[in-house]
Amino acid sequence: MRPLTRSLLLPTRRSLLAGMAVGAGAPLVAACSLGPPAAKTTSLEFGIEADQEINLNANGDPSPIVLRIYELKTKNAFEQASFFELLDSDTAKLGADLVAKREFEVKPGEKSSVKRDSPAEAKHIGVIAGFRQIEVAQWRALVDIVPDRDNAFLITVRALAVRIELQRASRNFGLI
Repeated sequence: MRPLTRSLLLPTRRSLLAGMAVGAGAPLVAACSLGPPAAKTTSLEFGIEADQEINLNANGDPSPIVLRIYELKTKNAFEQASFFELLDSDTAKLGADLVAKREFEVKPGEKSSVKRDSPAEAKHIGVIAGFRQIEVAQWRALVDIVPDRDNAFLITVRALAVRIELQRASRNFGLI
């Protein structure tokens, strides 16, 4: 057996420099792999329930209704707009206040649900419903989003009214 020599026990200058370079670069590689922080979002869940006798046609038969859900930064433009301004040119009318929108056809007696993550800049949920008798209907509803919480809303469509209400706001949505 050969005795260990000094060259085997002590690192060389080259190996020391290589080790320092690798060690110094590790935090940079780790930082790059993290990327930019994830955009903050709010979890939204919408339950949609329609009565059997909604949107009666000329024969008195119920018919489907168009429902739009808006995610808004502020509520002023939404509150001031007419039904037809929102129906025909909502993007122009709401401008920078509009974060997102979704449109659905809701059938009489239908129950459904929708989930989505909304950008944290959305502070309000606006809903409109396209009733045949729009001049006598309560076609618009509005509710605030609870920040930093998972929000669950119930949208109800009645004969001549749409409503939205906050059902719950919690930190542990979807966790079992």
